[in-house]
Amino acid sequence: ICTDARVEGKVMEPSPDPVAFTILDSCISKKNKQTTFKLHHGRDIVMLPPSENGTESIIVLDSEGYTLSEFTRTTIKDEVGTDTIEWQKELTVPIFKGASSVDDVIEGRRILALFTGQPRLMIVGTRYMDGRTCILFSNNLTPPLEKAGKFCSLSDLMPGNESQVISGKEEMLELYLQQGEEVISFAELPSKKINEQSLVAIATQFRVMIISPVTAEILSEAPTRLACNSLVPMGSHCVSYCSASSATGCGIAKIRYLNCLEMDFSSGVIATLPTPRSGYAPHLLLAV
Repeated sequence: ICTDARVEGKVMEPSPDPVAFTILDSCISKKNKQTTFKLHHGRDIVMLPPSENGTESIIVLDSEGYTLSEFTRTTIKDEVGTDTIEWQKELTVPIFKGASSVDDVIEGRRILALFTGQPRLMIVGTRYMDGRTCILFSNNLTPPLEKAGKFCSLSDLMPGNESQVISGKEEMLELYLQQGEEVISFAELPSKKINEQSLVAIATQFRVMIISPVTAEILSEAPTRLACNSLVPMGSHCVSYCSASSATGCGIAKIRYLNCLEMDFSSGVIATLPTPRSGYAPHLLLAV
């Protein structure tokens, strides 16, 4: 599904990104609760850890890629006493305070919430001026969560507070990729230390990278052609992926790893997958 995004009255090219999502809610052993199916506008969502009183929330990137919204799960009774689950919008904020020109606008396409260490939000976007892919990290000073999975809100992930425009370009850390390079997949690398900021593994059609959200710097990278889009974390500083021997993703497939060690120790092969005797065998990396 495509949509036309408009910035300051100018119509941009239709985007191939998703424009709607749904959340399936079901309840076991309660006859008066309904399973709801409702479409909401948005390109991407992240689930927030539930609060101590059981409140569940999500953050949604809007269908045009310029604002973020926080929705809270609520239960509403109808006329006959049946409970219906609804997701109500609590807060909507622009990703940026504003841009001096249309060329400075960055259109958000994917989001990822990081909860280990300081809560941060990663946004993958495209710069309108030249179409280059940009990776943004919120540069906030929110203290680390006291424990993993503790409740946090959109205000914790982005700088500022609810009473004002939360974010601005000067408050975001930026990393621009090469011209024509697109983000295929990403994954947060888990860390057992609550005060240690987790790293992010990102795969494009040309390489796999490990990036620090604190500095937006590439700590380690390896050129590759992916045989599948999956990235599987192997600890706080290591990720595994499936590479192909040809640019089309076919040929000999190998499961490889990338870590943050120096030089020759930073990457290697875990296993070589058997070559199919006839035809093409798609690969899906689930776990290592």
